[in-house]
Amino acid sequence: MDLTTFSGIRLDVGSGAQTRDGWVGLDNRSHPAVTFVHDLDVRPWPLPDESAIEAFAGFVIARVTPVRWGFFHFMNEIWRILKPGMTLTAITYYGVNSRYLGDPAAVNPVVEGTFYHFDPSHPSELWYVYQPKPWKILDLRWTVDGNIEAALQKVVIDE
Repeated sequence: MDLTTFSGIRLDVGSGAQTRDGWVGLDNRSHPAVTFVHDLDVRPWPLPDESAIEAFAGFVIARVTPVRWGFFHFMNEIWRILKPGMTLTAITYYGVNSRYLGDPAAVNPVVEGTFYHFDPSHPSELWYVYQPKPWKILDLRWTVDGNIEAALQKVVIDE
């Protein structure tokens, strides 16, 4: 497959059978709606740097193996694939509510503080603990008995 044709795409990470119209689906399971079948724990993902203008990661976030910095690697891969200034929308179960606990594949509980670790400008200064690829939190909403939704913008810090 000629990967140079994948520029300016909208990437649906963990899309499964419900890839959005006009989006490129990336999932570990084969389905006609999935463009790339790839194990998300294996990096790099089969997409060029800065090839996406938008990314979406649904409930796949709860299924990202946290072992060996897995969620940081996951977020860093999306950061690599997005063009500078572009956004990731993430949605998943909040923390360990009953929906999370009822999903036998869920292994990565996410709360608002999880996203604070990715934003170097956040007042918590949690980014400085691990210093992953930098994001800016544009919007963050949650309900303890429901979901958490985040809009994050890829930030490039001059080195």
